[in-house]
Amino acid sequence: MKSANHITDSPHSSTGPLPQRRILLVLPQGAEAFEAAAFIDVFGWHNVIGAATCQLITCSSEELARLSFSQTMRAQKLLAEVQATDYDALALPGGFGRFGYYADACREPYYSLIRDFAAQQKPIAAICTGAVVLANAGVLAGRRATVYNREPQWPAHITAQGAIFENSPLVNDDNIITSQNPSSAIPVALELLSQLTNANERAHIKREMGF
Repeated sequence: MKSANHITDSPHSSTGPLPQRRILLVLPQGAEAFEAAAFIDVFGWHNVIGAATCQLITCSSEELARLSFSQTMRAQKLLAEVQATDYDALALPGGFGRFGYYADACREPYYSLIRDFAAQQKPIAAICTGAVVLANAGVLAGRRATVYNREPQWPAHITAQGAIFENSPLVNDDNIITSQNPSSAIPVALELLSQLTNANERAHIKREMGF
């Protein structure tokens, strides 16, 4: 991996300074560890060898987020402490019901937080079954979106909530990004990075990470 001095080679320097951004990475209990890690890694690389303008902050309903497959992560913020006005984007991994994902994520105050981000037209990026939470919160009505497609109940579910389902790996409808499965995690994180910085920064980080 290149040293931090490599930051001077980031393409952002030729397009002028980028604004500072704060991303809220929401970690419901049962969230999939790999999907959460995709956001952490992409924005981590951005801060080490890129423009370093985006700060990622984790939050959960409890101080210790119990992720999928018996993994844990200590959240930096409690869900009750955060509000959309303090952040520029929301990132949401999907998760497994057997690890408690839907029991935790599909309720208030997650819904109200998501609705606040949507009302403020801030980017929202959800991976895999994270789209189920967005649909339940009401922010996918009339929007093109996708969701985990290996189980037919999930496309049917978001459609019933008013989403316009597209059978695509990744769907970007204005400020809302959704995707189909864990393999789309890195593309979603890169797309969010692009929205918060620019296409050059995205290409730089994608190239340096080897994707």
